[in-house]
Amino acid sequence: EICGGEKRQPSTLLIWSVSFFLTNLQLSTFNLGFRMWAVSFFLSSCVVVSLFCLWWFHCNGQKQTIQTNPEVRKGKRMKKRRRRRKRRVYLPEPLMIEILSRLPVKSLMRFRCVCKSWHALVTNPSFISMHLNNYTRSNTNVSVAHFLLGRFGSITTRPTISLLSFNNKNNGLDAAAMSTVDLDLSLFLDHKTFSHYLFFGPCDGIVCLYRFHDKFALWNPAIRELKTLSVSDIPRPTHLKLFMGDVGFGFDPKTNDFKIVHIMRFYSLGYTSIAYQVEIYTLSTNSWRKLDGIVPANIVCNNSCSLACTNNRIICWRADQDHCHGGEVVLSFDVCDEVFQTTPLPPDIEALWGKRKVTRDILPWNESIALIVYPRIQEQCFDIWVMNEFGQESSWTKLLSIGPLSEIRRPLVFWKNAEFLLESKSGQMVFYNYVTQQNYLGIHGGPYSLKASIFKESLISMNGGSVNSGTNL
Repeated sequence: EICGGEKRQPSTLLIWSVSFFLTNLQLSTFNLGFRMWAVSFFLSSCVVVSLFCLWWFHCNGQKQTIQTNPEVRKGKRMKKRRRRRKRRVYLPEPLMIEILSRLPVKSLMRFRCVCKSWHALVTNPSFISMHLNNYTRSNTNVSVAHFLLGRFGSITTRPTISLLSFNNKNNGLDAAAMSTVDLDLSLFLDHKTFSHYLFFGPCDGIVCLYRFHDKFALWNPAIRELKTLSVSDIPRPTHLKLFMGDVGFGFDPKTNDFKIVHIMRFYSLGYTSIAYQVEIYTLSTNSWRKLDGIVPANIVCNNSCSLACTNNRIICWRADQDHCHGGEVVLSFDVCDEVFQTTPLPPDIEALWGKRKVTRDILPWNESIALIVYPRIQEQCFDIWVMNEFGQESSWTKLLSIGPLSEIRRPLVFWKNAEFLLESKSGQMVFYNYVTQQNYLGIHGGPYSLKASIFKESLISMNGGSVNSGTNL
């Protein structure tokens, strides 16, 4: 022990001993001749070599002891772990889970490989529900806006689904910083079964794929999972001809379950009568069932024009009632209560067709729907009406008018602050806002083939059935 009982390593003792010896030797031979100095140098060198050999044998003996003695080896490892733990910063588990629940799906899919506990957390139904509320359904701090884009090519009729992304600056889309990624479904879909398909949704990150007349699949592009649904075995009218099928896809918050509504329209052989049959698919039971009751209106725009609003609970179509009950309506279906309802269009809008060939479209607008009235033969001025309450004709409010816009065929989807994507008469996608006006994005498709929907990714797995509403982790 040296310096008040502090223990020193053999290497430290060696350096101190050699320094002490050489200093004394140099002081004693300072006034002597060369011979005496040479003798002292030789002796000091021998002492240094001897001490070095002793030190080397001492260290080598310690290493052999550590290698042969498991307890010593374990003690060394424990000391290293304690040092590492002192340098680490630990977060409380609830805070870590809260942070992870606000991250993008792509990051969480990578984090599954970090350790087993994180893999179990990311696949936990309660965490998936927490991520759904904190990230997927949250509208705050969205730095990138994603749109799901469907189109048919001008040369081939094979459908293509792409992910369209914009930087979101000050709640406005930056069309200059746009990126497009084609989503390959060839690994999941049988081209013979789904050679032509339409998509509906997305609903909490899940997309419904449909091919007339009874082929369905559910797809989560974020986690790259697809589930092909079984064909309905419900009997259908044999004396009538199936003419078309209309589809809606929504989410039931009461049962935390996804549902598909399939409205089949049958005609008699002479097209003198019409009949409907409605079937509902429930993800948790993975089965189809028949819905009793009548469809109170005839859907005008079948297939690609259904939409979901009010947190994906209500599905809407533009429809016509027969002349005994009135004219144009919005046909809605409540996924929770499983009932149909009609809402008449505002009475003071311009008549359908006429000299200017006026038409209408309905699109999601925040948690409600918007009715867009515009002509087809002139430069379009889009009159936008917003519905405040289903079932009430007086609930329509004219929000604004946009235009005139040249060479525009129809609107596709709205974003915040009255920004929206449109389809031009040449089949290109156009981005519009008040500042930049029309901005062609260089995305092409066949006539009336473009379809766009706001996409928010999620961790929901179709193999897991319904979404867990709890938050216990």
